[in-house]
Amino acid sequence: MPKYKILNYVKSCKISLFCSNGFSSSSNQTLTRSIRSESKAVVVGGGIVGLSTLYHLAKKGWSDVLLLERKELTSGSTWHAAGLLPIFNINYTIGQLHKYSVEMYQRLEKETGVDIGFRQCTNLRVACTNDRWDEYMYYKGIADTINVPVNILTKEQVNKLWPICKIDGILGGIQHPDDGYLQPANLAQAFAKASRDLGATIYTQTPVIDINPLYIESERSLCIKINLRNLDSDKNKWLIKTNRGNIITDHVITATGSFARKTAKMMGIQLPVLPVEHHYLVTEQHPILLERKKQGLPELSIFRESDNSWYIREENGGFIVGIYEKGAPACYLEGPSEDSEFELFQPYMERIMPHIERAIDRVPAFGEVGIKTIYNGAIPFTPDGVPIVGPAPGLYNYWLSEGHTFGITAAGGAGWQLAEWIVTGEPSIDMTSLDPRRFGDYASHKWTQLKCEEVSENIFTIHYPDEERSAGRPLLTSPCYERMANLGAVFGSICGWERPNWFAPSETYKLAKEELGIGGDVLLNKNWSNPREENGPVVEKWSFHRSNYFKHVGNEVLNVHKNAGLMDTSYCAKLMVKGQNARKWLNSIFTKPLPQEKGKIQQCFLLNKNGCVIAEFTAYEYINDCFYLISSGNYFL
Repeated sequence: MPKYKILNYVKSCKISLFCSNGFSSSSNQTLTRSIRSESKAVVVGGGIVGLSTLYHLAKKGWSDVLLLERKELTSGSTWHAAGLLPIFNINYTIGQLHKYSVEMYQRLEKETGVDIGFRQCTNLRVACTNDRWDEYMYYKGIADTINVPVNILTKEQVNKLWPICKIDGILGGIQHPDDGYLQPANLAQAFAKASRDLGATIYTQTPVIDINPLYIESERSLCIKINLRNLDSDKNKWLIKTNRGNIITDHVITATGSFARKTAKMMGIQLPVLPVEHHYLVTEQHPILLERKKQGLPELSIFRESDNSWYIREENGGFIVGIYEKGAPACYLEGPSEDSEFELFQPYMERIMPHIERAIDRVPAFGEVGIKTIYNGAIPFTPDGVPIVGPAPGLYNYWLSEGHTFGITAAGGAGWQLAEWIVTGEPSIDMTSLDPRRFGDYASHKWTQLKCEEVSENIFTIHYPDEERSAGRPLLTSPCYERMANLGAVFGSICGWERPNWFAPSETYKLAKEELGIGGDVLLNKNWSNPREENGPVVEKWSFHRSNYFKHVGNEVLNVHKNAGLMDTSYCAKLMVKGQNARKWLNSIFTKPLPQEKGKIQQCFLLNKNGCVIAEFTAYEYINDCFYLISSGNYFL
């Protein structure tokens, strides 16, 4: 028999394909309210991301904006979110968005008078391996840069903050004093109230049936555009068809969560977003937590043991435990059904049991209570784990805010920057890493599925500066691929293309066992820093220090410096600009004029109007008035 009460519950669970949470649908409501026929901007999607976007547009002075929700507000992923607000993120931009959100939500509560259930209990992350500790120190530098306070803790300090946890194997931790959690449904209501107070309109039970571009020829005549792309006139508008009538608008913004691919297909876009199943469970009350509250002690910090991929926090005298397990599948591969509302999947206990057992090892009190509820819901992912926020590729005034895995934390910041982008023409911070145009036609449905599942199972994995994940590869290869592989190339991937990051001394090169540095009692993968195929040789060791490739890359640099080098640029972006005014035009958009002498090359930067770099080119005059530009494969225009 299981030692702990909680295990009696999970061992008895049976697996089925699908279930609903039992919420009653309100889809049979009588729709008596008429719908507006015109609006400056229309937000599609009534989850927390869409509501934040609506609010921030209204806050910028656009009161003539409205939101369309197919069912009820928060009926997608928002309703089953655990409400955590993790500021931690190694991406500089997302770190700024998360920081803004946490601060803004507290202002919103005061602005509206709506209690969002915000609890600033802080967030504690522990390290059980040296590489994890290196990751936290690496992150500390990022946090300092964007003014996010982070405290470095010894294991004794960890134990003082969490007296009911065992500290065996813990090296130390970091604490975000501003972190906490809130109630997502309350936050949604606060956004809705604030938006309405600013003049915005919200329609529920109003599914979008179709979206088409329009060209306004006159006040009385509408002409449907045949070509959906490259609409660059300020006279272009959009026609949104709903079950309650049509709406003409200047701007369309979609924030449709699990419906992202379906919504994008209306415009002929193949959007690389898929939801993946995610578990968390809520326990019964525990006497220890009730006694702490009775004594007036502060609420325990949110506790994350990333090395075993779980987190825990207090919830009404009990615990919430969340898990990002290996093998969680992508779901809604063809999109949710049109009737989808407040849905959950049946828990898959075999996948999450190892994490539950590790959580009990660390916090024995967790195993002493029963489970009230297990949530297994759909959470959107993108192939690189970064949301898609910005202009849709090739579509004028059509905007995306999709793929938010940490939607509650990111919503405030995403709405802030997207509203800036829409109203002023540019975001006020560098949003390059979130720009929808970073993905190309290579992002197929199958590739997206493989990458999203990979991102999900690596949420808590150590993320090294030089990591290259293997799912969905190789995808695009140049004619030189096999030749370079035979020469010992160690490949990375950029925009779907395989490119050599460095060359090992030989094609049979591999690290010796003593070089691998395997150690630490961690669950998911004891070789996080040693990427390889199953039972294959390890040729590269990821690290926050000088890795095994340092010497070999140094030899490459020295050889090119002394002799010469040959580079495969198949993956690079290439442009040719020609015409009698080509030089004048290029000099007007680059930060430095092109060289007058033929045969000379020039490194050039392309900036937006805020002075942010959006592309870097190597340029030269190919023939008279004809310029050849080459850029890295991950830049886009």
